[in-house]
Amino acid sequence: MSRLKQKLWRDKSYGKWIHSNVACCITGSTVNVVNHHIKNEGYGSVKAPDYMQMAMTHELHLEIHGSIGCVGFEKKYGRTQRSMVAETLVKAHSMGRVNMEELPLESWIWEEVEELVNVV
Repeated sequence: MSRLKQKLWRDKSYGKWIHSNVACCITGSTVNVVNHHIKNEGYGSVKAPDYMQMAMTHELHLEIHGSIGCVGFEKKYGRTQRSMVAETLVKAHSMGRVNMEELPLESWIWEEVEELVNVV
């Protein structure tokens, strides 16, 4: 079954939780943090599942949606959206907000989690 035909995991409260509980994956700031759904992962015009969000400041969110786009953003800051999704999920899991074992996570997320563990 294609991604677009699967029922996507939706939980609007997860994005709100990110605003209040997770620091920006780029700057580490806890001020004016918003949630950003990953882009360019094969979901077309449909938003990716809500667990595929990352924490970033509002200013960075405007930048990623602005003229430099996702690829330019990743080059500028040296972080992929995938790594930031994994970082946000690990934080949410460690704080008891989500159980990663119960989510229908794609294999690349586990690979990114492994990379985060190897960095620390």
